[in-house]
Amino acid sequence: MHSTKLMLCVIFFPVLTAQGTIARLPVYNRVQSYWDSLNNGNDVDSNIASVTYTKKSSLSSVNVVWTTNMFQLNNAKCARWYITFNGAECADPGNIESVLYERDITHATNADWHQPGMVEGICHGLAAGTYTVTLAVTNCNGYSGGNAYTGWASGTFAMIEEVFMGI
Repeated sequence: MHSTKLMLCVIFFPVLTAQGTIARLPVYNRVQSYWDSLNNGNDVDSNIASVTYTKKSSLSSVNVVWTTNMFQLNNAKCARWYITFNGAECADPGNIESVLYERDITHATNADWHQPGMVEGICHGLAAGTYTVTLAVTNCNGYSGGNAYTGWASGTFAMIEEVFMGI
């Protein structure tokens, strides 16, 4: 498995304050990672891929965008891809996840659709410090295992950055 990482520190972008003036808020530690053809066929995996990320401020939130090829085989089955921070899911505002339910009503046997997928969201309330940010997969609640597949014949991309939600 091949992974590359690009770090970009302290970028400023303008925002309009409540008073109508322009402020420049920093974006710290934008980290990008890439994996070429992960080809992970695990239905349940708590660490498909991970990125070490150092959050600078306790006042900021963390924005995560993870894109990959997602596949869920077997009719009427469901797989759930999700993000963890040091092994725990986001509590505020909630889980960062993407669910894929496949059902082929025409043939009622096996759905076999590979498709682009994205898991993205913003997590609030994380303290400053170093985190292992991880892409994971499991079965959806109420569904028995199907056949989840991550990154089949495609690249997988992650971007993690600190964001300030207001002034």
